[in-house]
Order: sequence, then structure tokens, then C-alpha cells
Amino acid sequence: MKKIALLLVVLILTTLALSGCAQKDAYDLYTAMSEKMASVKSLNMDLSGSFVINSDGQKQDLSLSGNIQEVKKSENDVDMAMNMKTSVASTDINIEEYYKNGVLYMSAMGQKLKMNMDLSKVKQQSNSDILNFERDAINSVTVTDVDGGKKLSFKLSAKSMTSYLNNTMNSLKSSLGVDLSKANFTFSDVAYDVIADSDNMIKSYHMNFTMNFEVNGKAASVDYDITTSLKSVNDVTITFPADLDTYTEQTLPSTN
Repeated sequence: MKKIALLLVVLILTTLALSGCAQKDAYDLYTAMSEKMASVKSLNMDLSGSFVINSDGQKQDLSLSGNIQEVKKSENDVDMAMNMKTSVASTDINIEEYYKNGVLYMSAMGQKLKMNMDLSKVKQQSNSDILNFERDAINSVTVTDVDGGKKLSFKLSAKSMTSYLNNTMNSLKSSLGVDLSKANFTFSDVAYDVIADSDNMIKSYHMNFTMNFEVNGKAASVDYDITTSLKSVNDVTITFPADLDTYTEQTLPSTN
């Protein structure tokens, strides 16, 4: 279960925590959307994703779906509740995760575990709940009108996104106590679509890319396809289970 916990946290956080307008105008519009998201005090969103893991000549499909609630207590501190279902090797696993006061609580497969986890480094890396990138990361972009708002479709360069996402991965060493630096992460170009309303509030985004890395010196990769839909903002209250203090304390497995 601890290995599943590490995999899901990495998948989510890399997630966490991606016509006719000129590139400059599109980037400025996206910056306005990002600033709007950064000002949100709480949110409720649905997430779905499919992942294809290629390792040691074998391929494994993994799907993930569920709901995430987040209440920002300060600039780098949040409360979170995640109710997820993952399907691995034709087996469905329901997972409840809660994050409060620097501790991740997980209930799955009849076990209730808690693990110390400092998310402040990850939150400093990303000041909103969408992907941050510099203007020079954009290979191409189109902007179209959709449902009273805008859709931005970016193609982001592999080199720029590898640098950005490696910084996020490195921050996990402080957050999870897991050193991922030896994995030699690289990323493909990232296809990134964002839909926002007329007030620049993001309603959904979709991200598709491949992450390459090494496991015990052997090449591996994960193909990501992730969609997130925002349900509500600034009106979210998290109700934590009453028995969190009974969860068994664990540590995440080392990758060394």
C-alpha cells in the first residue's frame, strides 16, 4: 500500500501540483487566469486520468478518478480531502486521503495509515492549482471562443517543462522524505488545454505528456492523460473523519 501511496502522490502532484491570438496575448491571458486561481481560498474539483506505465519491457494501465477538496489556510499551507478510485491490473481500489497539519492520512484496502508530509515546498513551487510556465516554454498556442469563455491550447516545449517539472520533483524530497534525483526525469512536449469563463476563472484543463525516468538503472516511462474540472470555489468546507488519531503511523518507502 505504501508503494501505491507514493505512486499516487507523485502522479497527482505532477499533476499538481499543468485561435488567432498572438502568443504574447495568449500568455498574458493565461497569466490572468493563473492569478485568478491563486486568489482562490478554497476549491472543489473532479479529476480523472489514465496512465500507461512502461517498465522492464512490460506495460501496465492505471486509471484514476475522484474528487479533490482544498482549503488554503495560508500561502503555503492547505487542508485537503481526496476521494479517489484507481484501477490497477483489473482491480478497483477506493482510496480516501486527507491532508491536515503536515500529515497525510490514507484509508484504503482495509488499512488506515498516516505519514508526515510537508507540502510547503510544493506549494512554493506552484502558487496556484494549475500549471506554471514561462513564456519561452510555448512552442505554439491557439485561442478559441467556447461557451461564453475562452479555450487556450498550448504545446509546451519538452526542455522547458523538464526543467520546471524536475524542480517540482526535487521539492518532493523535502515533502515526502524521498529522494527522486537519481531517477533522471525527462518529459516530452506537453499538450495543455485550458477552458475559462468570461471572468478568467478556469473551469477545466486537460494535460497530455510522457514522463521518462530510470528505475534501478533501467529506463521506464509513464504516459499521462489528465482532465480536471472545477466544481466550485471559495465556498468549500472540509469535514475530516473523527478517527484520524487512530490511523497507524508509517513512512513512505525509500527510493535509494
